[in-house]
Amino acid sequence: MRASHFFAASFGTLCLHVTIAYALFMGSVMIPKPAIRELVVTQVSFLDEPKPTPNTEEVKEAIVPPKAEPIVVKKPEKKVSKEIVKTVPTPKPILTTDASPEPFVEETVEVAPTTKAQEQAVSAPARQSDDLLLAYLAKVRQKIQESLRYPSMAKKMGVEGEAVVQFLIHANGTVDASSIKIAKSSGKAILDRNAMDAILDAVPFDLPPKAALEIAIPVVFKLKS
Repeated sequence: MRASHFFAASFGTLCLHVTIAYALFMGSVMIPKPAIRELVVTQVSFLDEPKPTPNTEEVKEAIVPPKAEPIVVKKPEKKVSKEIVKTVPTPKPILTTDASPEPFVEETVEVAPTTKAQEQAVSAPARQSDDLLLAYLAKVRQKIQESLRYPSMAKKMGVEGEAVVQFLIHANGTVDASSIKIAKSSGKAILDRNAMDAILDAVPFDLPPKAALEIAIPVVFKLKS
């Protein structure tokens, strides 16, 4: 009985060892280990290829046309200069008319009535010097002479004469139309009116050396013989 139990136990142990040995053998031979693959990811970047040099040349060619703009600017400058030249001759016909009034022969000066505020300026000896007054009258006479025109109707009719015009020059060089009057008529209304208009056309005058001046100037109308 004991012998049978020992035999059974020995047989069981032997079977267990055989099973383990077979399992180890099959594990080493039958099941190969899977091979590990390494994945190498290569990142590729797509870059735009630089455009060839012809594009830069085209840019240079596009820059060239603006250089012609200064030429366009110069053309209107020539036109402006031409317009200025055209405007210059316009006063010449006025200065070179057929009228031939003689220079003013004489002039008389009187100090106009002044207010209390102007009396001190008028009484200042330095401002009433004869040299300054004579120089100022010469400028006034010259400016009136330049604005004087011989009336075309009087010229056709051969009308001549001399009119004495009296007017007041304010401290600022202006003249009121109401202050212009004929102190002595030429005998011809057309000549008297032209003499008065010449005063208004000459305004404004330079600042007088005194606060205010009342001037009487003869205007002579005489045709060339």
